[in-house]
Amino acid sequence: MDYSDINRLLDKYWECGTTVEEERELRRFFSGSIIPPDLLPYKSWFVSAEAEMLLPLGEHFDEQVMTHIEQLKKRRRQQSVTRYLCFGSLFFVFILLFLCLKLFLL
Repeated sequence: MDYSDINRLLDKYWECGTTVEEERELRRFFSGSIIPPDLLPYKSWFVSAEAEMLLPLGEHFDEQVMTHIEQLKKRRRQQSVTRYLCFGSLFFVFILLFLCLKLFLL
């Protein structure tokens, strides 16, 4: 692979824009025996055990994430409705207590 491509992929990697395949390509490059001296400091980053643990996300990953987000939104809406009902009930009880006290004190 051309070193300019590696530099381009490195720039893309540091900007969090690489795909899993591009990251694997970087790992393959840095696992090789011939690495230019200016890229040598990055070798330990791409050859570490954590870098090897990248798993593909799968076909339905986006759908699962979106479903999870929708469930969180529904739960948040339900909590808001419950909160409004509780505060409304408390307000109603205070109004009733106030009216009862006012009637008994007159």
